[in-house]
Amino acid sequence: MFPATLGGQEIELDPVAGAIQFPSMLPNQPFIVTSGTALLERAAAVPEPGLVLNEVWAEGERSPVPALRQKGFFPGDVARTAPIEGFLAQLPQSLALGMNFVAAAGGAGLVVVGVAAALYFAQRRRDYEFAALRAMGAASGQIVRTLALEQVLLLGFAVVAGLGLGYLLLRLMMPYVGPSLSVAYPPPVFLMDWVSLGVALAAIVAATTIALALSARALLRASVTGVLRGEAE
Repeated sequence: MFPATLGGQEIELDPVAGAIQFPSMLPNQPFIVTSGTALLERAAAVPEPGLVLNEVWAEGERSPVPALRQKGFFPGDVARTAPIEGFLAQLPQSLALGMNFVAAAGGAGLVVVGVAAALYFAQRRRDYEFAALRAMGAASGQIVRTLALEQVLLLGFAVVAGLGLGYLLLRLMMPYVGPSLSVAYPPPVFLMDWVSLGVALAAIVAATTIALALSARALLRASVTGVLRGEAE
C-alpha cells in the first residue's frame, strides 16, 4: 500500500495490478486507476470538502439524467456524442481516411469497368476459336459452360490473390499507423469493413456476369462460316 493525495485528502491505495499505458494519458507519465465508487465512499467518510463526482459517462440511447436525479445528483451540462463525432470527423486524420476510402472506391470502380471491358473485347477476339468449335459440332451449352468456367477460375484467382495481398499489406502497415497519428496507446485495431468489401465484390461479380452474357450472346449469334472465312458479318 502507498499513500496518495486526491482532492486534498490523503488516501491509502492498495495496488492490485500494474499497467504501462492508459488511454488519453501521455506516454511514460505516472497515473493510477481507481474504483470510482470506492473512492467516493472513502471521500464521503471524511466530513470536509474533498473528492466529488463531477463527470459521468454513459452509453446507449437512453439519457442517464433521470437516473442520476433519482440518486440525488444534480446534473449540469450534458455533452452528447453527435457533436463530438462531427468535430472529430473534421480533423485531418479523419479527412485523410475519408479521402483514402474515396480513392479506394474510385479505384475499385475503375477495376470493375476495366475487367468488364477487357473481358468483353477479349471474348470478341476469340470468335474464331468458338466458331471453330461450333463448326466441329460443339453444342451451345458446352461453349457457354466452357466460357463461364474459364472466367470463374480467372475471377476467383484474382479475388483471392487481391484480398490476400491487401490483407497482408494492411497487417504490415498496422505497426506504423499509431506513430503516424502521434498516439502511442492504445495500439491501432484492425477492423475489416465487410459491407464495403461485399459491395465491391458484388459489383465485380455483376459486371463480370453482364459481360459474360453479352460475350456468349455475341458468340452464339455470329455466323460460323463468316467468322471462319475472316469476314465480319
